[in-house]
Amino acid sequence: MPNFSSVEVIIPPNLKRHQGDPKLLPILSSVNSRMGSMALVHIEDICSAHIFLMEHPDAEGRYICCAESCVMSELVWLLKKQYPCSIAQRVDSTEQDSVPSKISSKKIRDMGFNFECSIQDIIHQTVEKCVDCGFLLPAHHGEREKNM
Repeated sequence: MPNFSSVEVIIPPNLKRHQGDPKLLPILSSVNSRMGSMALVHIEDICSAHIFLMEHPDAEGRYICCAESCVMSELVWLLKKQYPCSIAQRVDSTEQDSVPSKISSKKIRDMGFNFECSIQDIIHQTVEKCVDCGFLLPAHHGEREKNM
């Protein structure tokens, strides 16, 4: 039976709603500095990968399930593009000196599996769900307050 290895960062719900959790950036920065990149995958792709592997009797061993990897600055840029707000965190400038490691899903891709969700899809749906659940204010709300 196949096993999945996952490199993951579980982001807890923001208990101080709309203020940002000061503990989160150091956690993400630590993962970024150790790995050089962040591995992202949508839960729907994880479920599809499990089903795909169960349907392939030749599947054995461990599988890494990662749609894409990106460096922290790219992740921050994509988040800001999706959720513009007045609070911007500085990304460590040493990132430019490092060579990011790529988290590869080559083994499962070589079997014919395709990831359906892009990094943009993952970020869009995550931000949308956080707004729906009240963990984030709608992006226009912060801009309206700033102009008042």
